[in-house]
Amino acid sequence: ALAESAVEGAACGRTSGAAAGPAVTEYASLVGGGLAVCTAGRWSAGMRSASAGTACVTPGAYATDPADQQGLICREGVYMRTAALLSSFVLVQTLSITLTTDAVVVPKPTCAATGGNAAQALIILTGNNEDAAFRAPNVISGINRYALDDGASWRVVLERSADASILPGTMIASVYCYYG
Repeated sequence: ALAESAVEGAACGRTSGAAAGPAVTEYASLVGGGLAVCTAGRWSAGMRSASAGTACVTPGAYATDPADQQGLICREGVYMRTAALLSSFVLVQTLSITLTTDAVVVPKPTCAATGGNAAQALIILTGNNEDAAFRAPNVISGINRYALDDGASWRVVLERSADASILPGTMIASVYCYYG
């Protein structure tokens, strides 16, 4: 246990005795929880301890919840769980795809490795301008939009559901790397 406690930003540094001089690194308990380090004559937070929902002052400051070791970030005056603020989906590219008579090839992104599970390339297709005219009198058809996995790329298809015929149209392709 550290005997001394420190307030972040307060002056620090031993000025006499055997511990005097710049070669000595000082540590203290941080008021409010955590570990303080004497840096350039001022106490700074080397590691903060807090709970989700605890008030904080410095936006972007990091802390660790001692109850479950979850990371926290100071946002809007309170510590919030990092996992709740960060998505497992990273948007790589958004494309407008125009289909005329055949499927369109969309290359998959190269997703950076994170040391854990391999990232997965994903594509989400959203209709933009598509029309499935009647196939016959009194026959209404829906629209299918999908991507076929070809390894290093996807083949994006827009078709009439009634007969699986290719339709012209445009759609939006959002390409992601999923780290989950």
